[in-house]
Amino acid sequence: MKQAIKDKILELYPYTDTKEIVEKYGVSIIKVYNLASYHGVKKNQEYLDNWKLSGRGQIINHGAKHRFPKGHKPHNKGRKLSEYTDQASIEKIKKTSFKKGNEPHNTKHDGAISLRCDKSGIKYYYYRVSKAKWIPYHHKIWMDANGKVPKGHIVVFKDKNSLNCKLENLELITYAENMNRNTIQRYPNEIKQALKTIIKLKKIINGKEQN
Repeated sequence: MKQAIKDKILELYPYTDTKEIVEKYGVSIIKVYNLASYHGVKKNQEYLDNWKLSGRGQIINHGAKHRFPKGHKPHNKGRKLSEYTDQASIEKIKKTSFKKGNEPHNTKHDGAISLRCDKSGIKYYYYRVSKAKWIPYHHKIWMDANGKVPKGHIVVFKDKNSLNCKLENLELITYAENMNRNTIQRYPNEIKQALKTIIKLKKIINGKEQN
């Protein structure tokens, strides 16, 4: 394909039907698409919104006369089923309708255990206490043996394995202690200093990137 023809196709492509370009220059539709894609040329908004030309435009406009107008009020709004449906139809509907209090077949029962991930991707087991009420399973194990978790405390895993919920692997600590265990305070002094230096360097680098 000559460069002059390529230039002309790229010029026409944004606002011209692709089939028209194919017929005019005798090239395959695939070549036109590839050429436009390679140079990053796309159909303009005016073309896309024109239902006579674009498939997108046809989708937008197709069936417009059959759509509910803005502010439309359904004929059965605020009315009982018996007010607009005959009894025979109501009986048919009842056969396939969910009964009051119906629950999906996969609904968990009280006492069920489910494996889930928290926001950081760590897996934990959860225990169903009652409908819509779940607690961490390791909390359940610890409370069965020791009673309610005191305020300001948390139950953690001694071996750091969040799936090992055996009582002997669980430990009650304060939130403050848990925070210290998960910060640089748990490392030797030389490692603490190295981490602090790395943090400072990151702040300097990030500041330069922002500026």
